[in-house]
Amino acid sequence: MVGKERKLITVGHYPDDKLKGSRNEAKRIMLQVRRPATDTDSLKKEYLAEAEQRLATTTYNGYKSHLDNFTFEVDSLTLKEAREFLDQYADAPQSQNNAFRAIRAFLNWCVREGHIEHHPLIRLPEPNRKPSRDRVLSDDELKAIWDHTDFHPYGHIIRCLMLSGQRRSQIWKAQPEWIKDDVITFPKEIMKGKESHILPVTPLLSEFLKPPFDFNGWSKSKTRLDEKCGAKVWRHHDLRRTFSTNCAKLGIQIHIVEQILHHKSGTVSGIVQVYNRYSYLDEMKLALEAHEEHIRSIIKKRG
Repeated sequence: MVGKERKLITVGHYPDDKLKGSRNEAKRIMLQVRRPATDTDSLKKEYLAEAEQRLATTTYNGYKSHLDNFTFEVDSLTLKEAREFLDQYADAPQSQNNAFRAIRAFLNWCVREGHIEHHPLIRLPEPNRKPSRDRVLSDDELKAIWDHTDFHPYGHIIRCLMLSGQRRSQIWKAQPEWIKDDVITFPKEIMKGKESHILPVTPLLSEFLKPPFDFNGWSKSKTRLDEKCGAKVWRHHDLRRTFSTNCAKLGIQIHIVEQILHHKSGTVSGIVQVYNRYSYLDEMKLALEAHEEHIRSIIKKRG
């Protein structure tokens, strides 16, 4: 359709042209005659409205902040302009990586929705690539951290992370009404994958999982803890990796560990997850209790 006139276009001749090639050519032509190009500001609003429904709140807020600073027109964006946008974050490597991911996600969405055919960031690698972290805390480090976290709220949050393997934001944002009958239900609004998560609450965990945790000041509290316990170069998220590693050492099956961690890219995912709706609550409870005994044995070492 061009203006108000209908126009038939031949995209191939059977049997000389392959059907797949004709289809691809038809798609290319349809992209060219779709609705008129929308200005970038409107596209950003449309994208953010969709992204808000599936992204974690912190991720969404970060994307929105970076998109607010993005003033180039998407249908004419050049590689030079993309680099120019990212250069404003040159002094903050992590922010530069976050800006890159935000803009790339937005541009990928524009391609999928047919607003543009391609964009230059497809060819551009992430500005500051870092090797994946593999830090696992030793038993001695776990004991040292435990020995210096007997206080509320920050210290008890750390103990909950150590015992449960959950993400920091889940424990921090927990509410009393989420806990019922020795189970805590994390609502989808705070979960990374936007799906609710049910976790058994074991006896030792229940001693420290006492929300709400009215707390801020992660960096200062972490620095003071490091000075007291002596553990070096570790992050809160390393407790999650350490939990998973210790569960493997205890012989806990990987799909149970992934259920506890609420991993959606592991053994119970995709089509398997669609058909397998079993909650594994009993198995998770046994696994968490076994891990809890492991932690008890650690904290009893040397008194």
